[in-house]
Amino acid sequence: MNKNEEIEDSLRFCREIKLYYKSGVFDNPRNIYDWEKYVPIAEEEVHKKHKQEIYYRNKELEEVLRYVDAMRKGTTALGDILSQVGEQGVAEDIRKSDDISAKESKSFVTQENEEKALAIENKETRKEKRKRKKQQKKEQKLIDDLEEEEEESFFKIVVSRFVEIVVCIGIALVLSVLLNKYVGTYTMVEGTSMESTLHDEDYLLVDRLSYRFTEPKRFDIVIFPFDEDTNYIKRIIGMPGEKIQIQDQNIYINGEILQESYGLEGILDAGQAVEEIQIGDNQYFVMGDNRNHSTDSRSSEVGLVSKDKIAGKAFFRFYPIENIGLLE
Repeated sequence: MNKNEEIEDSLRFCREIKLYYKSGVFDNPRNIYDWEKYVPIAEEEVHKKHKQEIYYRNKELEEVLRYVDAMRKGTTALGDILSQVGEQGVAEDIRKSDDISAKESKSFVTQENEEKALAIENKETRKEKRKRKKQQKKEQKLIDDLEEEEEESFFKIVVSRFVEIVVCIGIALVLSVLLNKYVGTYTMVEGTSMESTLHDEDYLLVDRLSYRFTEPKRFDIVIFPFDEDTNYIKRIIGMPGEKIQIQDQNIYINGEILQESYGLEGILDAGQAVEEIQIGDNQYFVMGDNRNHSTDSRSSEVGLVSKDKIAGKAFFRFYPIENIGLLE
């Protein structure tokens, strides 16, 4: 028999003592077989439970153990116990027993309350966990939604920026075309016909707007098309309504020598201007500053240049850097 079985038998034995005593089978519990064996085990178990602050709900067990303790001290019969204790003592025992029972009941109720409180607490904990889990899901969903919105926003921003760039490039191209056609442009000098004022591969800014509001002036450097692929850069010499002729290496305007300092040498080839030329309205006689190495209005290939063919006025050289500046 193991320890647990012995304890169980001892507790059952002690309960039976009270039962036999009440039925009148035994006058003295000491007549029951093996009470000395089982009672100490029951006492030890009760003592141990008391020490652990665990109370038995069966008050009769402790009552039997009190009778057994009285018998060990010298009482030999139930009558002796009753006579020594007396009715008052018995009543006191009953009261004490009731107090113990009340304490046990109170302890049991407290334990029940604790269990209920623990159950409620566990329930509340589970509820709180569910609530917290639900809240976490909401927060995670919110985070996911925000991330999705950020991705969509980023995509929209990228598309928006791309559209803005395309629009800006489009606007820039349109403005460039409009500016180039109506306001200004640039051109490069090719050849030596305008030396020493301009040189090969000089880069010039061209004003297209001025001649829409004012008339070209003598000595302006103008640009006009020679053919589809070539523009000429020349200087205006003769104005509309004038008569021009080249004789003796000099330029005559309306019979008088033109006073100018752009040509550095005498004119060897008068071309068509060997005979006096009448310049019509809105027409101009143009020449290169390098008079003997220039194809200009003296040539039948160029002739007089009408105003509507003049693309603009060259007014500024921006390359090469050492020659940057306004043109004269």
